[in-house]
Amino acid sequence: MTFAGQKHSFRFPRRIRRLILACLLLILLATTLNAANRPDFIDIVAQNMPSVVTITVKKKVPNNSDSENLPKISQNSEDSELKDFFGRFFENTGKTRRLKAIGTGLIVSSEGEIVTVAHLVKNATKIWVSIDGKKQYKAKVIATDKSSDIALLKIKASGLQVPTFGDPNKLKVGEWVLSIGAPFGFEKSASQGIISARGRKLPTNKKIGYLQTDVAVNPGNSGGPLINTDGEVIGINSQIYSKSGGYQGVSFAIPIFDVLEALKRVR
Repeated sequence: MTFAGQKHSFRFPRRIRRLILACLLLILLATTLNAANRPDFIDIVAQNMPSVVTITVKKKVPNNSDSENLPKISQNSEDSELKDFFGRFFENTGKTRRLKAIGTGLIVSSEGEIVTVAHLVKNATKIWVSIDGKKQYKAKVIATDKSSDIALLKIKASGLQVPTFGDPNKLKVGEWVLSIGAPFGFEKSASQGIISARGRKLPTNKKIGYLQTDVAVNPGNSGGPLINTDGEVIGINSQIYSKSGGYQGVSFAIPIFDVLEALKRVR
């Protein structure tokens, strides 16, 4: 290396030049290895997106009840911003109010069976399913499993893409995972994070050992898949822990084995 001036030039000694070159090579190698260790979320999203659907529900709920479109463990009822958002979906009819709820589902058979969370479709009067963001199908509830909060829906369709299921028992804390859903109604949204804990028991359901993640899961994500780095569905997003109703870094998914067991019970 040479630094040229008007009257003189300076050249680093050979050993310094070698040291600088070695440092640059180490930085390049570390950057390359770091990139290589990151999962290819592009391929994972493309592989699973066709199996994810958006569910729109019309329901009647008692006037004194909380919104059932807020899948959370704790709620701050004074959160005016969240109230304003969901208030746009309410129609007060005296003792009851009509609510338009939006959530996510996962295709589990090519002939139109879809799994989602039961709290999304509870008290539903009408249900629509959107597969490609354009065409909507009327759906009916085939069965629900209260112990797992899982519901099975059916639409008149065929040739649908079914995802590959993985083994949630092989997951390790710190492993990358991906979620696809419709947070706040924004369809086909992907978000990523890591497994924060396994076998987490919750006050709302102490029978299931939930997968805890830091994936950004918000109202509307419920019922959508949690996917591992092999592109396999290993859980169904179910609840968030929040004081505001929105994402605060703690979300929970039902392991896919519990989901499949629930489907066996209700089919």
